[in-house]
Amino acid sequence: MTTITALPTPPSSSSPANFDTRADALLGALPTFVTETNAVATEVNAAAASAATSAGTATTQATTATTQASAAAASAAAAAASAGATLWVTGTNYTAPAVVVSPTNYTTYRTTTSGVSSTDPAADTTGRWVSAMLPSPSALAMPATRPTLVFAPAGARGLDRRFAFSRTGTSTRINAVGGMELQSAGVPRFDHHPTTLAPLGILIEPSGTNRVLRSSELDNASWVKTNTTITANGATGPYGATLDLVAATATGGNAAQNTTITSGATVTISGHGKAGASNFLRVEGGGGPCAWFNLSTGAVSGSGGSTATAVYSTAGIEPTSVSGVYRWWVTFTTATITTFTCRIYPTATTGSSSASGNSAYIGEIQVEEGYPTSHIPTAGATVARGADVCAMTGTELAAILATGAGTLYVEWSRPVPTPSTTAVSLSDGTGNNVIWICTDASNMLYAVTAAGAVQASATLTSGLGTAGALYRQAVAWSANDFQGASNGTVTAVDSSGSVPTGLNRLDIGNLLGTSSFHTGHIRRVRLWPRRLSAAELAALTQS
Repeated sequence: MTTITALPTPPSSSSPANFDTRADALLGALPTFVTETNAVATEVNAAAASAATSAGTATTQATTATTQASAAAASAAAAAASAGATLWVTGTNYTAPAVVVSPTNYTTYRTTTSGVSSTDPAADTTGRWVSAMLPSPSALAMPATRPTLVFAPAGARGLDRRFAFSRTGTSTRINAVGGMELQSAGVPRFDHHPTTLAPLGILIEPSGTNRVLRSSELDNASWVKTNTTITANGATGPYGATLDLVAATATGGNAAQNTTITSGATVTISGHGKAGASNFLRVEGGGGPCAWFNLSTGAVSGSGGSTATAVYSTAGIEPTSVSGVYRWWVTFTTATITTFTCRIYPTATTGSSSASGNSAYIGEIQVEEGYPTSHIPTAGATVARGADVCAMTGTELAAILATGAGTLYVEWSRPVPTPSTTAVSLSDGTGNNVIWICTDASNMLYAVTAAGAVQASATLTSGLGTAGALYRQAVAWSANDFQGASNGTVTAVDSSGSVPTGLNRLDIGNLLGTSSFHTGHIRRVRLWPRRLSAAELAALTQS
């Protein structure tokens, strides 16, 4: 360590006799002082850097130790949970908190309820079986490699730059605080749940038109009033527009409007409602078929009916961001008619028409062909919304798909189960070479087409699903080797078929950007350039 030599006594005007001698001595000592000071400064800086490095090393080591301790604790918990676990066997009487190993995905589960078990814990949806360990991805048979492509719109504020999006006309979405807001043409809709505010992903819908002339002005002359009075702006709606009070003055009081439809079209009436002097709402379409909604409990309380022109199909209701206000819808199949009548009655009970004194708050009415979609406000004329088209094309995607093997995964939900829709599809830009996850008239499935001929397909889930439920589904392929999975359950291997060639287009929620639109939310899409194993597919798609 360098030392600094002390400087001599400095000169002072109080000692004039030795001023010059001391001044010369001080000036002569300064060069040595500067050299020694610089040397010490260098050593101090080096020591400081060394100390900082040591501190960083200590922090890293502490973090590593903490991580290793956590990993050790997780391993200990997993080992403790797995100790004594036996292979699950159907029909066995298990006493809580017994631990078993699923024979399908080899994950350890603990039962929360005693009794006979007939459902594999890996497929259990009742909550009886819960994870008995803190598993690693390898323990769960999760894919050892990351997907090459990930599309994750849930919670996003903008679209992945690799994807193109288009839509004509404005449309609506639910924002992060539960309000409905208009989105300009060409702007993707990152939607949220109306009450929990949870991000749902990107909203994909087909084109649609609200055929009601004034969706939130039932006092307008376009609505024909029979034994009914309308009080405008009687209550606050959930998304900015107000609700009108529809009050019956005599038996059969209602507000009605005729709309023009395509002959034989499926037609949906939707709107928002709140209980007034009575709790029930009857919504009739096509001259007879109808559904009743309980606006105090938020339930479909009755439905049915048919005429020569229309037949009741289905109905639903859900809460909104405003307490006591519900969004409801009812769908009809029609015969060869081009005029469709919508009637709305406030009623005292299910199964009845209106009577004097019955009233309810109504607004944001929509009559559209097809199944219920997001609200399209109108103020004097019908308003159309174009289809949401979201797709990735180009050499990057083509390179991922050029291996001849792959796995496509999607997470999706729909407010209303509907037939003939697509969650995700890969294609060559035509219908000749396609891999897709979709629904037909009655089930969810995957399908593979090469050179215009179906190569493989299988049902992923029987039925069209549950409204609002999240589905995790995948399809994996290589030559003569196809397999799908849905929410942890894999299909049998299809061991015969060719892989489609020239795949260079990934469509989110539709086929080729022109048909089979999803009518719901896409939460996540992943793509691997290899065929995942059955165990990986089960783990990947399990909740």
